[in-house]
Amino acid sequence: MSGSSSQTGAPETSSTLSLREPSTRSGSTRQPGLLVIFGPDPALATLVHPGRGRRTIGRQADQTICLADAALSRAHAEIDVGADAAQVRDLGSHNGTYLNGVKLGAASKPLVQGDLVRCGNTLLTVVFDVAAFAEWPAQAGGASRELEQRLDVIAPLAVNVLIEGEVGSGRRDAAQRLHRLTGSDVPLVVVDAGATLSPLERARLVYLENLSEIDPGRQAELWRLLQARRDLRLFSQASEALVAAVERGEFRRDLFERLAGARVRVPALRERREDLVSLVQQLLRCSELPRACEVSFDAQFVERLWLHSWPGNMAELRRVLDGAVLEANLRQETQLRASDLPLRQTNEPPRAVHALIERQLSETNGNVAACAAQLKMSRRQIYQALKEMGRTAGDFRQ
Repeated sequence: MSGSSSQTGAPETSSTLSLREPSTRSGSTRQPGLLVIFGPDPALATLVHPGRGRRTIGRQADQTICLADAALSRAHAEIDVGADAAQVRDLGSHNGTYLNGVKLGAASKPLVQGDLVRCGNTLLTVVFDVAAFAEWPAQAGGASRELEQRLDVIAPLAVNVLIEGEVGSGRRDAAQRLHRLTGSDVPLVVVDAGATLSPLERARLVYLENLSEIDPGRQAELWRLLQARRDLRLFSQASEALVAAVERGEFRRDLFERLAGARVRVPALRERREDLVSLVQQLLRCSELPRACEVSFDAQFVERLWLHSWPGNMAELRRVLDGAVLEANLRQETQLRASDLPLRQTNEPPRAVHALIERQLSETNGNVAACAAQLKMSRRQIYQALKEMGRTAGDFRQ
């Protein structure tokens, strides 16, 4: 989709196009499946394995998922995927099967969406809505795919856009993608609202940062500029701090609504772990560090990345990868090691929170608002956890 440079003005409507709430695809049947996140098999063509059922993993030809991974046993592990539950079992493998970095015993262990299974040098994860990964990994899947689809819809519309997300999550990248999708030859100007608004007097497409830092006087100045400049389109960075400021009356609600002709949320890195390998490869290709584009990594390296909570999001990932490349350069090697990553391994990233949310939703009969209030979380966090688990609030209603 594209638009000409004449489509840079925002309409005078006060209504807000909200694209924030997760869709439940009412009436559709979600299909579970397995994703092969990482593996050494150069001939591996099938990375998405849709559908329910028991799958065996190993080097032997009669295995459901047969992989040319020398670290695999002939019959290594078994993963049983149901409609909304899954479990993994080691089949007496030589090198063991690991769930979130912990070696399994003989017993089966339950899996939730977000868990990582390591068999040899191959990594797998279960998803409960495999349709979200139809073009993965050639194209982003899951939360990343949803973001891209929303940006595709919004770009040609003549509306201001509020880009929400955590620090370092890639809000500026989303603004740049919006700019490219407009097809406009008008440059995108980055403006720090906390420092100055003067570039808005001349620019036509602007990415506005640090909105939550502007005082009432500057808010009034921004309002006047928007009233005077009908050909100005803003892509504004937003955070929970800005939304909270609106609720407290510290940020003008009329200004907020004017800036939020459409609202999108950039998912945190921990919400799109399925794309980690692609993101790492992309960052290494773009790195300016010596030999960064020549390095390789193994399953334990990816596992350590997967199990980190990423409070700093993409910005932290860039910093961590740069550090790992420097460590490899100091050893005069091109192999990145898990030990090169200064990260704390959590082993069970989503499970404890997921269990707590499931229990509370059961007690509140699937009432998301009541669950959020009891756990002192936002409804958005509850919906995101449900997405990660591959479930809906309706699953808990009696």
